[in-house]
Order: sequence, then C-alpha cells, then structure tokens
Amino acid sequence: MSTGLTIGGWFAQAFIQTLADKASSYFLQHSWQSYDLAHDLRQLSSSLKKARAVLCRAERKGTANMHDDLATLAAELRGAVYDAEDLLGDLDYETLSRKIEGGEAVDSPTSSPSSLADIFSLGNGDIEFILREVGDRLGQAAKKLEDFLNSEHDQMLPVERERETSSFLTVPKVFGREDKKKAIIELLLPGSGGASVTPRDPAEASFSVLPIIGAVGVGKTTLAQYVYNDPRVSEHFNLKMWVCVSHSFDVKRLTKQMIESATGKMQDDLSLDSLQVILQRKVMTSRRFLLVLDDVRREDDSEEWQKLCAPLRQGHQGSMILVTARSRRVADVMGTMEPIHLQSLSDDDCWKFLKSRAFGPEAVPSDLEAVGT
Repeated sequence: MSTGLTIGGWFAQAFIQTLADKASSYFLQHSWQSYDLAHDLRQLSSSLKKARAVLCRAERKGTANMHDDLATLAAELRGAVYDAEDLLGDLDYETLSRKIEGGEAVDSPTSSPSSLADIFSLGNGDIEFILREVGDRLGQAAKKLEDFLNSEHDQMLPVERERETSSFLTVPKVFGREDKKKAIIELLLPGSGGASVTPRDPAEASFSVLPIIGAVGVGKTTLAQYVYNDPRVSEHFNLKMWVCVSHSFDVKRLTKQMIESATGKMQDDLSLDSLQVILQRKVMTSRRFLLVLDDVRREDDSEEWQKLCAPLRQGHQGSMILVTARSRRVADVMGTMEPIHLQSLSDDDCWKFLKSRAFGPEAVPSDLEAVGT
C-alpha cells in the first residue's frame, strides 16, 4: 500500500486519477474479450473518478474540527481506494509475469490480446471476484459520503443569511441627502403629487408606489430610514411597516413580516390566506399606511407582486409604498410613480461623512484637514 497517498489527511487527487486512468486503460485494451470483464473494469474506473470528486468536495469543506461521521465515511472511502490500488497492482504484476513467460518485451505499451483474459480465466478467479467487489465497495462508499455531504453535514456548515435591515437609522447624521429627502416627503404627503398620481392599474388606486433606485452601497436604505423616521411622515401615516425583501420575494414571509412590523407581535405559522386576512383588517382600520420594501432584488416577480398587494388594496386613499432597489426593471414592475434615482455622494459630502465617522464632533487636525480638502 502506498505511503504517499495523503495530503493533510486527504488523498492526493492526482493519485486517484492515476488509478482511474489505469483501470480505463485496461478496459480499452480488453473490452472486446469479455462483457463481464469490460463491465467490471469500466465500473472500477467510474467508481474511482466518483471517489476523487467526492473527496475533493469534502476537502473543500475543510478538515478542521471534522465531524466524526464525516471522518468515518472519508476513511471508509480511502480504504476502498487502497483496495483498488492493491488490485490494480496485482493486475500489473500478473500482466508483467505473463509477458515475461511469453517472451514479450517488458516495456511493451500494451499487454497481449489474451493475457488479461487469461488472468481471470486460468486459476485466478478470485481476482475477478475481487475486481467486482472493489468496484462495488468504491461506489457504495462514495455514495454514502456524497449523501452525507448533501444532508446532515451541509446543515452544520455556515449558510449565507438573507440581508436584514430595520427602520432605525444606523448613522447619527445623514450627509448630502436633504434634497432627496425633501423631494420624497413632498411626494408622500398630500397636495404634493403623491396621493394624486394616477396609477397604471386601477386596482391599485388606494396606494401609490415610489421606487428609489441606485447602485449597491449608494445609501438607498439610509435615505429610506431618514424619510421613514421624519416626524411629518409619522404624523401623516398612522400605520407604518418596514420589511427587508433581499433575495427571496416570498409572499408569505413578507406578509408575515408586514403584520409583525405593524403590530409588534410575532405571528404563528399560519397559511397565506389567514395572514392576508389579518393584514387586510389592519390596513382597513388604519387611516393611511406607509410600507417600505427595502432591498428588492428580483426583477421578474410581477405575479408575486400582485399577490402581495392584494390585501393592501383595501387601504385608505393616500397610502404609500416606498421601494428601494438596484434595478430600473424593479421600478417598472412595481412602481406607479417615476423613480427617485440616487447617485453617489459628492466629494464634499464624502469628506464630511468621513470626518464624522473618524472624529465625531471633535475638530479635525489641521494637517489632516488639508489632505481631505
């Protein structure tokens, strides 16, 4: 058994590939001699390639603090590969011996047409049995490890979470957005165009949708928070809801979060119909609502969007939905008003923001101020 098969406890991928190539070579040379022999050799080659792929995947998961079950399954698969190495070594030995006995050149690139078949048919039936057994064992061990990686172990790995935002401002002061804030509030409050906008869909006449569009990190969420917390907005809308949408436009999840934002109470795992009934009653009993849908990313959810809006259409005239998104396509699907396009901060506002974060209310040292300006 080779002593150089592992790197940090794992098989060298090149070594397993060499074994697979050797099995494939035997198959190509002798596939015409026996169907069973060809099948078993091809199975061995396929199983080795599968083992290589699965072990490579397991290695990418990392070996630090390895889960006991994962380590056991990996060791089982390693053992099966060692058996394949021993078997192919035996085949090499038998083939070489028969070449010498038959007077062939030892360095001949291929074995004689009958030599490998003879190995299996003349006094070496146990090798044929071992070939089939090793192939089966490799396949089963690889499948067990792959199934584990697809189930329990994957559940223990860190999973990228959906982005979450809230209605609370995360910065003490907002720079360079007063003009945009003023424009948005004028659209939200009565007599300034927000409530009087003619909707594209008459079914949405009870509310208008104002999108804020801009690149990643430009400050769309901060601007929405800035508007949401303005006293004039709070006075005008007696029901305010904040929901972060992110990657998944799941109507049931979003409806549930709207209710929780409106009531401050966690909701049970109810059906979508039950949740929409609760939301509909809430918006019907309020004077006007403001809903912020932050970080909408999906561009092809017009049907889901209509489903989400269904209970909101019972709200009072002048209700508003503020949407933040990266794509103009989102505004086209959801908006009933022309979007607000948010650009990057000016150099002057960027410097003010940097000074605020670095020094707070304290004065900036004169040498640094010179660099900044």
